Amino acid sequence: MNDTKILSEYESKKILKKTGILVCREILAQDLYETKKAINELGYPVVIKACMDGLAHKSEQGLVFLNVKSNEETEYVYNLIKNRLPNSKILVQEMINNQREVMVGFLRDNIIGPCVMFGLGGIFTEILRDTTFRLAPIDKFEAMKMVEDIRAKKILTNVRGLPQVDKDSLADLIVKLSQLGAQNTNIIEIDINPICFNKQGMPVAVDSTIIIRD
Repeated sequence: MNDTKILSEYESKKILKKTGILVCREILAQDLYETKKAINELGYPVVIKACMDGLAHKSEQGLVFLNVKSNEETEYVYNLIKNRLPNSKILVQEMINNQREVMVGFLRDNIIGPCVMFGLGGIFTEILRDTTFRLAPIDKFEAMKMVEDIRAKKILTNVRGLPQVDKDSLADLIVKLSQLGAQNTNIIEIDINPICFNKQGMPVAVDSTIIIRD
């Protein structure tokens, strides 16, 4: 698709933030000095990723490093990323509890039209395919129904000592994403995967990709 552009994760999440979607704390760094400076601000442990336009499927390419805990690990990870992608910037993020992961997506289908999707996230997205779809945009009532539609909805409850997910806030996120995609015809696709949950059970966008018409 030569007429499309994949925005960097950092730029994608800047767009999400403008719609009121909560994203994880993160700092974009140019070099090792700025990377360490970002970590001093965020505090260990952190997530370190490659970040540039056109980059998708970072985990599969070995460009995402979770739970980095020391300066030695930071330098090792930094050098790995720069050796693989010399022109890449470095995205440093706070480490969010990822024991539960969901995803929300938007797709402008050529036949059906704009659609919003909700389902299990992380590695389970492709394995279990536990997802539900609606035509976008949707209202809060439909978003709440989507949250209850997935087979694994029990994962959103108070299980194994994890706090109850704030389903109201999760539904709000789905509504905002459906509106963002439907109202901006230059947006072809939005992928927020994974969405994790903070200590208050609020959904936090940890990774995102937006594809636009170039």
